[in-house]
Amino acid sequence: MAKRLFSSWTILFLLLVSFNAAQAQDLSGYWDVKVQGADHFTDREPSQVSIAETETFMQIDRYDGKVVITFGGFGGVHSATLFKGAAGEDNFVATWWYEAYPYETKVLTGLYEPSSGKIRGRMLYPRVSERPGIVPGWVDVEYVATRRIDMAPGR
Repeated sequence: MAKRLFSSWTILFLLLVSFNAAQAQDLSGYWDVKVQGADHFTDREPSQVSIAETETFMQIDRYDGKVVITFGGFGGVHSATLFKGAAGEDNFVATWWYEAYPYETKVLTGLYEPSSGKIRGRMLYPRVSERPGIVPGWVDVEYVATRRIDMAPGR
């Protein structure tokens, strides 16, 4: 009887532990980000220019399955771009859209890797505006984000 009771409690404990481990990671907070990728141009040579690994930041706020992400600047992409989107279990997709320039919508994706504790993702930013100084093309970068230990605000 004692052995059966011990086994029942052990199974219950293991189920509770595995349930908590299976729940989605809260990605809210401040993250240090390393970005790397390329600028692609439609009417300029060279048509592809690498963006060397650059450091920036990301702040994630999550509300009832929705996500708001502030992403710092890098390689010609404006700082503090505010993305809005949806969060799933350890992943998100968000967009930046500005009414005056809807053809420049930025898309940001991210996937949390429990084994490393990092977020890996991608940002695609088409630049098709005819505004002065904008070279038509797109930015395509991948990033790796590490949670800040001190939880200090973005730079």
